[in-house]
Amino acid sequence: MSSPFHDYFDICWDHPFKDLHRKVMAPFLAQPYSECLKNGEIRLGYDADGFTAAYKNLRFPLRIDSYFQILGPLADSLKIEAGEDDPDYLRWIDALDALESHVLISDPAIRHDHCRSVKQTLWDLHNRNSAIRRTISERLNRFNGTPGDIESFQLMDRLLSQQWFRLCFWKNANEEINYRRFFDINELIALRQENQAVFEHTHRLLSELAAAKIVTGVRVDHVDGLADPEEYLHRLNRCLGRRAYILVEKILAPEEPLPSSWPVQGTTGYDFAHWLNALFVCRENETPFSRIYTAFSGRTASVEDVVYNAKKWVLSSRMAGDLDNLARRIKKISALKRFADTLTLRRLKEALAELLARFPIYRTYLGQENTRPADRETVRTAISRAVHEQPHLRLELDFIRKLLLEDVHFNEAVADAEVFDQCRWAVRRFQQLSAALMAKGYEDTAFYRYYRLVSLNEVGGEPDRFGCSVDQFHAFITQRAAHWPHAMNSTATHDAKRGEDARARLNVLSEIPAEWKTRLDAWHAVNRDHRIPNRSGTVPDKNTEYFLYQTLLGAWPQEGPVTKRFAERIKAYVIKAAREAGEQTSWSAPRQEYEAALTGFVDNILDPSPQNEFMPAFVPFCKKIIFFGLFNSLSQCLLKIAAPGVPDFYQGTELPQLTLVDPDNRRPVSYDERKRLLTAMRQDASQPLAQVGELLKNRADGTIKLFVIARALETRREQRNLFQTGRYLPLKTGGHFGRNIVAFARRSGGQWCIVMVPRFVTALVRENQDPMGNNVWRDTSVRLPPEAPRSWRNIFTRQGLLCDANIAVGDVLQHFPLALLLGERAL
Repeated sequence: MSSPFHDYFDICWDHPFKDLHRKVMAPFLAQPYSECLKNGEIRLGYDADGFTAAYKNLRFPLRIDSYFQILGPLADSLKIEAGEDDPDYLRWIDALDALESHVLISDPAIRHDHCRSVKQTLWDLHNRNSAIRRTISERLNRFNGTPGDIESFQLMDRLLSQQWFRLCFWKNANEEINYRRFFDINELIALRQENQAVFEHTHRLLSELAAAKIVTGVRVDHVDGLADPEEYLHRLNRCLGRRAYILVEKILAPEEPLPSSWPVQGTTGYDFAHWLNALFVCRENETPFSRIYTAFSGRTASVEDVVYNAKKWVLSSRMAGDLDNLARRIKKISALKRFADTLTLRRLKEALAELLARFPIYRTYLGQENTRPADRETVRTAISRAVHEQPHLRLELDFIRKLLLEDVHFNEAVADAEVFDQCRWAVRRFQQLSAALMAKGYEDTAFYRYYRLVSLNEVGGEPDRFGCSVDQFHAFITQRAAHWPHAMNSTATHDAKRGEDARARLNVLSEIPAEWKTRLDAWHAVNRDHRIPNRSGTVPDKNTEYFLYQTLLGAWPQEGPVTKRFAERIKAYVIKAAREAGEQTSWSAPRQEYEAALTGFVDNILDPSPQNEFMPAFVPFCKKIIFFGLFNSLSQCLLKIAAPGVPDFYQGTELPQLTLVDPDNRRPVSYDERKRLLTAMRQDASQPLAQVGELLKNRADGTIKLFVIARALETRREQRNLFQTGRYLPLKTGGHFGRNIVAFARRSGGQWCIVMVPRFVTALVRENQDPMGNNVWRDTSVRLPPEAPRSWRNIFTRQGLLCDANIAVGDVLQHFPLALLLGERAL
């Protein structure tokens, strides 16, 4: 506790449990503590840094007070062996005296130096004196006991009980814990960035890099885990300099705005990815698609119910300790209102769990200088819903409401500064917990239970929002351009549930629900004999089978054929998905029998032998999805680059990204391959029409995506002002396929560009027919603003175009399926 860093971490040192009071829980053992101790897995070690308790590759330094318990009994034996006049023996005795005297030193820094000096003396004696070295070794052996004989570890157990840490089984942290973690990862103990000293210490290097102009911008991940995100961001701005470029990884509900008072340039782009993806989901087919999923899977629960149950499960199985800590603190506060006899700990925990499970957004920002009225309304609505569903918790929920919203009558009872700090802590911790629970319960659990269309099961997305209209997309971009023009435009991140091109493929399913149903039924029939009997039924169940077919469609190799490596990736993924869902198996209690049956099914259906009927039934439809999915991919690439904001490219996405969730999406990327393709592409640019024709012909190699990205980014660089500060002008479309084209203009003074991309291509052409030319687009047109130029050039084909107030889409998309037109002047 005398360490200068003891308050840097978010640890509850005054935990009510005796074995956690003034200790930090260390839940890092693979088995229960008693088992690890009995097996001799916890070893007492000694080196230049002093004595440690070692477990596998972990080292836990022992408090200096306990050294005497280890070394004290050695004094007599050393005296006999070395003699009481031996200089080393005398230094040994002085060191032991110094061990005991350190408690008399009040200054922490001096005490720290004193202890370090004593450790150095002891280590020098150990190295130079064989008698001391031998006696310490014998002493270590006594503490380390005999594996299998629990009685031989009494000394070790007594020694460990005196430390500032308490070693325990990793699963214990799910039930009780006295520190805040990064979500539910025990090894990552949260820092108290709200403490100015902590901030300065941890940001010293960043400040130096910013001062040297080596770093000019930063991305703040998991900003909602901070006690006060806005206060932190203001400090970060001062640390980096007022003109720093700062983005926050903030997961917003579709209609939730980013706090306008935050001193940032915007989000890292999950909101952009959500709306962009939704643009390629055919919302008119939501009802038939829902019926197909319900009929096939047998799942009838709404997304809201799935999320509620998932969050309740996470609270009880993985975050029970966090919930317990919050409830205990609120119980303590409740005594101020003389509710102590009424508000029991059990009912407070039940009320908190109900409210947290029904919380509709990641978190609010209550108790801060710029509290948004919408946040207060979010709390009121969530509590009202919780009371409606659980009326027996009305009293507890009303108390929580007053605490969170700082009810004026409630505040009369918390005038005391210490009590006010407790209330403030509780409000902050509630908000931090709601964010962590949303991430683990919604994204990492519910997304693996509800599979209607898994391209919607994405960070920042909503599985129950089946697509959006072009007008809705334009409205989102217009608002974003007005308030956050330099936010990041993302389509893939390290946390994405599946690659951007996998999502682009799966969105095609929303266009053809009838055919999807036919294929589902056919695959289920041919795979009947591949399912494996299990005590809970056959594996996989139909919900998982439905999910697996979508997974295969999204991840299927671009050029084929299926390899053993692909099968291994799918097997690893389905195991992770099943454990995240927590319905049949889990990370804390894996069911090997079930998991073996699940991977066995994957092996069976991906068997390349002629006897496997699934492959010939699956591959033709998969090729169709791959064909149409490519157009979605190209369209979203161009929209990402040309829309207001800063386009972001996650590693490897220059070519089709068909990855699954991590660790699959963190495999090495061949940048040499991408350089080679880019060089060859630039060499072929002298004949643009021949080049785009060749790219379309060889689309399976993915180079066409790299071409779109390279040409669009080159144009963005050449027309910097147009794309960085230009207005965003949605363009009206008309004609037979008006709903199948997305178009907008960017304008900066006399600089103009127009973007046109197709969507829902299955309505335009048959498989293997490109959506190009007037025969396809018929009378479909895009209306230009009156002041727009009439002369344009397509950056992909290098062709010029003259037009009047309307542009015929078939004329623009004559040789390439999407367009970025540059106009030089208004006529």
